[in-house]
Amino acid sequence: MKLDVCKHLANYRLLLSMLALAALLLEWKWIDGGRPSALLDPRDLEPLLGLMLIAAGLLLRSWAAGIVHKNRVLAATGPYSLVRHPLYLGSFIIVLGIASVLEDRLTLALGVVIALLIFTARIVQEERLLAERFGAAWDRWAARTGRMLPAFPLHYVPGVWSYQSWRRNREWWMWVKIILLLALIEAWNAV
Repeated sequence: MKLDVCKHLANYRLLLSMLALAALLLEWKWIDGGRPSALLDPRDLEPLLGLMLIAAGLLLRSWAAGIVHKNRVLAATGPYSLVRHPLYLGSFIIVLGIASVLEDRLTLALGVVIALLIFTARIVQEERLLAERFGAAWDRWAARTGRMLPAFPLHYVPGVWSYQSWRRNREWWMWVKIILLLALIEAWNAV
């Protein structure tokens, strides 16, 4: 039964993430009466910190997406030499950034819990598949890298970043979604 829940969370992670974000925003607006601050107001550091976190998450995701060749080669260079799941780590940093932009503690707490549930379910599923596909190479790599946080000592191995991989992995779409979300937040603030 537990595996079925993990599988469903993993398979529907994007839809669940969007529904959770929409629910948090609606709760924040209509129950708490919240209103986002201007994103670039130098007097309010929390949205600026949020924007920096979002940018860091997008850059980490882009670095990883330009290195990985899904389903063909075990990615063990670049950010993958530091953590096994830099794409999810980047997404988690983006979640923290969005919560900081909104300056809402409930959004932060629930966003972290929801992200951890969804990412953990997907990571369990992915790691099982990677172990089956890459066997001993997976075991050696997994033993020296942390899932979402680096293991020490660090074993950084440079990798070759490829724009073609970045595009093939559709990372540009994450940038579009985040830019649209920030534009909506800024428009909401202007109303």
